[in-house]
Amino acid sequence: MKLNGRHNRKVSLVSDLPPVQVGILNPKTILAPVDFTDCSQKAVTYAVSLAKHFKSEVILLHVARLAPATPSPELVVLQNDILNEQLRDDAERQLAQWRDQVQQHVPARMLVRIGFSIQEEIVEAAREADADLIVMATHAETGFAHFFNGSVTEKVVHHAPCPVFVVREREHDFIKPARRARTRSTLAHSTK
Repeated sequence: MKLNGRHNRKVSLVSDLPPVQVGILNPKTILAPVDFTDCSQKAVTYAVSLAKHFKSEVILLHVARLAPATPSPELVVLQNDILNEQLRDDAERQLAQWRDQVQQHVPARMLVRIGFSIQEEIVEAAREADADLIVMATHAETGFAHFFNGSVTEKVVHHAPCPVFVVREREHDFIKPARRARTRSTLAHSTK
């Protein structure tokens, strides 16, 4: 490459960087956090497709946020226990329907966790499951909500013990439409 003008010298496009190492992807465990939204259904579609391709297991994870405390200490214990048990039961029921649909394609299991920090629970679940990949959705949170809360997905990306595949609500998809439509409609019907 030659530059015109006063800077008439050759510029090398080759640098002294080390060669790129090429390996083989082999994720055995894919963690798919879900919040039962359309966007998380889309992320599960990707997780199932990847798991099918790599012959991996999918772990569907739902994290329910702990119920906020009430002023009375006696009531706090009773109320939180009841609310948290109800959250767990509801999540397990809905997640079991998703798991049953996913198991038609790949090995799958489910995990429900309850905690104050959704992102910390996701990261800890990935560590405990020795996940090779996390496939999760991100929601279009902007402005004050994003500034105040930050993005759960963003925090998981920064702290995860493995790579994170982020699925956005609206983006270029590379899954064949027929497969995605069938999987999404199957998941959508199973949650009703």
